[in-house]
Amino acid sequence: MNDICGIDVYGSWGFAPKDIRGVPIRRALPCANAHRAFSPRAKNHSKIEVDTGYEKGNNNAGKRPATVIGIPRVLNMYENFPFWKTLFEQCGLGVVLSPESTMPLYQSGTGSVMSDNICFPAKLAHGHILALANMEVDRIFYPIVPKEEKESADTCNSYNCPVVSGYPEVIRSAINPDENLGIPFDKPVMNFGNKKTLEKQCWQYVSQFGVEKNCFGNAFKNAFAAKQDFLRKLIEPQRDILDKAIKNNELIFIVAGRPYHADPLIHQKAGQILSDLGVHALTDDVFRQTESKDFKHLNLVSQWSYPNRVVQAALAVAKLPQCVQMIQINSFGCGPDSFFMEETGEILKAAGKNHTVLRIDEIASPGSVRLRLRSLIESLRYENNIEKNLFQSVGDKH
Repeated sequence: MNDICGIDVYGSWGFAPKDIRGVPIRRALPCANAHRAFSPRAKNHSKIEVDTGYEKGNNNAGKRPATVIGIPRVLNMYENFPFWKTLFEQCGLGVVLSPESTMPLYQSGTGSVMSDNICFPAKLAHGHILALANMEVDRIFYPIVPKEEKESADTCNSYNCPVVSGYPEVIRSAINPDENLGIPFDKPVMNFGNKKTLEKQCWQYVSQFGVEKNCFGNAFKNAFAAKQDFLRKLIEPQRDILDKAIKNNELIFIVAGRPYHADPLIHQKAGQILSDLGVHALTDDVFRQTESKDFKHLNLVSQWSYPNRVVQAALAVAKLPQCVQMIQINSFGCGPDSFFMEETGEILKAAGKNHTVLRIDEIASPGSVRLRLRSLIESLRYENNIEKNLFQSVGDKH
């Protein structure tokens, strides 16, 4: 889902960090637009690129900032990076993001993975930490985030799963960047569930770098605005596609999962495959900020932030016409999904819709994913007679 951006993000600082092989990184760093929706009828698959700031260099032009903070491109950073980038840069700190996930990067960190049963997205974190060590950063910032923002008043809470919230502790134990890499490893607790608490925690962290209080106050305000702007850019274009596709009775798949499933090494090109097969593919973010009163009627405790969004998407898809279907991406070893998937399936089944689950691990198999998705599309065409002409063209092309 990602492009390569030929942007010299380090040139203005006058130093060239190295990748995991020790090769200097100068230009064409991979950018990671966190989400992209695909639509077969728009130019270049109607790529809706959401600027997370990944592809941009540091704002401190002309010289290297006194302190450069490295951030791993993993797990909840796919959600919160716009916030951290804005906060740190407006406090005068440099920000460097680890490279886009690749199989060599993943393999570089497997020696420190402490459990083979942990989900693949978590295993990737080890390689990203090691990559940052070769990028000449002064510190590595990987906070413990127990809660995200609560998006629906009807849900019980907004916790991150224990893996997402606690993996900085695992990295500290397994890699110990302070001692083994010679780089300070910062893992402060940051709670997005309470804005006042978060502000206090952020100030406690950045104040060690000599940041003035007034500067921090403006930076914190702008960081939250950047986070909200990112979400708006993520939602609005997708809603436009959704509304038009429903009006025209075109087949749409809501690909639901976690923010980090946007990592191209994790999702195995599911969105691109759907687009190539002639249907619209949107993320579950299209239904965020949609207030729901249905959670209290479900047989689950709605305390997990990311699974709540998947359930929210299922509730929304169930109320829409049959041309709107849902695919859930699941990582092997995901604890909350083990019981949320059953409830999600029941919601969709009650509406006469399929609950398709794509289980993803470190074994890349886009061929089998393509075969399964094509079979799904053809069966829906046969059963529901959706977008007959479009599907005929798909059969001709593939």
